[in-house]
Amino acid sequence: MTATGTSLESAGGGVAGSTETIVAVDELSVRYHGATVLQKISFNLQAGDFAIFVGPNGGGKTTLFRALLGLIDIDHGGIQICGATPAQARTAIGYVPQRNVYDPRFPLRVAELVAMGCLGPGMRRLYDRSEEKRRVDEALDAVGMLGRARAPIRELSGGQLQRAFIARGLVSAPRLLILDEPVTHLDARITASFYRLLRRLQERGLTILMSTHDAGAAAQAGDRLFEISGRLREQLIGSGSGETHNA
Repeated sequence: MTATGTSLESAGGGVAGSTETIVAVDELSVRYHGATVLQKISFNLQAGDFAIFVGPNGGGKTTLFRALLGLIDIDHGGIQICGATPAQARTAIGYVPQRNVYDPRFPLRVAELVAMGCLGPGMRRLYDRSEEKRRVDEALDAVGMLGRARAPIRELSGGQLQRAFIARGLVSAPRLLILDEPVTHLDARITASFYRLLRRLQERGLTILMSTHDAGAAAQAGDRLFEISGRLREQLIGSGSGETHNA
């Protein structure tokens, strides 16, 4: 087991607008069951960027995120996260998946859920217990849930539960946070609060990628908007015209 002094405050590695490249995708193509899902897409994200990806079901949003996480093979092109391959940069990435499957009857407390983000391959603990507790407390504090650390997850509202899952994604003090459709099934009030939380994390220098079906989310949260449907096109926020990145 290892323990480091890295904190959420320092993990972002700068402020929004930094010129440090966190994500570099070059001519990425991915095929699935013989069909091309992503075709030669390229984009870069700097430290503190908040990128929203929108598109139809089957358009490639989740496939792109899985490629960034190193969970699937790619057919062409390259991906670098903080100058390394996705596999090498695994601890630099926090991930909130599209569907968090759990049994609410299981006697799991919020802090225990968040601590799952401290487990490595083979369920190996990455930190000693004191460092793990420090990280869990810090991640819960970042999402406004420290006061609920001992609460059973079955007692949480939908918005509180989603905040707990974000804390799990933050517990390793990542440079990049990937969220796959995190506001699905949340009402408008909770969604607005959720976007404010993400903005605060972005202000610390965290780079955020989020997929959604709601392009209007960009006006509340993101500062870059990408449309993905096999190919990738960046849309200027607040403009009706887009900038095509891939033909």
